[in-house]
Amino acid sequence: MELKNRHKKCINFDLDTKELLKYFPKGTRKPYALIKEFFEKQGFDHRQYSGYISKEPISDYKLTKIIHQLSIQYIWLKNCIKEFDVSNAPQTLSLKNQIYNSIEKEENKIYNQFIQKLRYYQSKKKILNSSTKIKYEKELLNLYQKLEKNHINLDEKSLKSMREIAKTKSLKR
Repeated sequence: MELKNRHKKCINFDLDTKELLKYFPKGTRKPYALIKEFFEKQGFDHRQYSGYISKEPISDYKLTKIIHQLSIQYIWLKNCIKEFDVSNAPQTLSLKNQIYNSIEKEENKIYNQFIQKLRYYQSKKKILNSSTKIKYEKELLNLYQKLEKNHINLDEKSLKSMREIAKTKSLKR
């Protein structure tokens, strides 16, 4: 077969739970585990739920043979399949790294804003009027909460400063 007729294949299917329970009365984990094991042995990665993608490009003919083998091995599928789709994936585009990078940029932006505001606040807090001081403390607390929410660690000195600000805020309430 020509290489150009080969593509990575995406397989997605939906099984009827009620029908599955007739064959697997203890639950549906077992049949899904059997299918997963089958596809992994055939060179597929389990991506999500009932979704698989071939690790390497394969021909339609080879895929037909694989599906035929699946059908023979698990005859109960005949009564359980609601849908079984296959599509070519000539190029898999994973955006996982882009998501990580975007989040990391945003975290760095928040962290840098926090450090910059904290340094300014610490250098000027003795000469700031009370309303400006309160404004900076609120902004710092908001940024600190964002950092904390995203599990971003601060150095001990910054952490100590934030504890002091939080303490004075709670005393003012």
